[in-house]
Amino acid sequence: MFNYRIEICNACPIFNKTTRTCGKPLSKLNPFAEWQEMNGVRFKPCGCFMDVKGRMALQECPAGLWGAVVDSNVIDEAKELIKVIKESGIVTGEQRKVLGQLKGIIQGGKSVSLRHCVGCVNKIVDELGHQLKREETELINEVEPPQPKKRGRKPRNK
Repeated sequence: MFNYRIEICNACPIFNKTTRTCGKPLSKLNPFAEWQEMNGVRFKPCGCFMDVKGRMALQECPAGLWGAVVDSNVIDEAKELIKVIKESGIVTGEQRKVLGQLKGIIQGGKSVSLRHCVGCVNKIVDELGHQLKREETELINEVEPPQPKKRGRKPRNK
């Protein structure tokens, strides 16, 4: 999966070979990417380091050149499991096993065996939760470009 994605990125005219990012790397100096159009698709280069993003199964190319490997059922299962664990504050042995599988799937690797350490399990639950939220935020932000704020005074009431 990773090699396939990186080959596509290397051939993409938006790919920055120096920084190995999708367009300009995003940072505090460059917080907003400019909209691009390629093959009839309008998108914002994400600025991500593709050597990292290419390994993550949930991620997809903003130009639509490669998609996420994980289907929506796995994502929904992960969200539900995280919700149940956070509400109950308890992780059963079966849930721990599923968490390890989900972490491996979502991060594009093999299943991870979780230790019984509460801190380790909580860390993985938080990591998965943050990654799933980040995915949703990116999808929402890619739909509509932000509109510039109007400057000037408000009209006076007479």
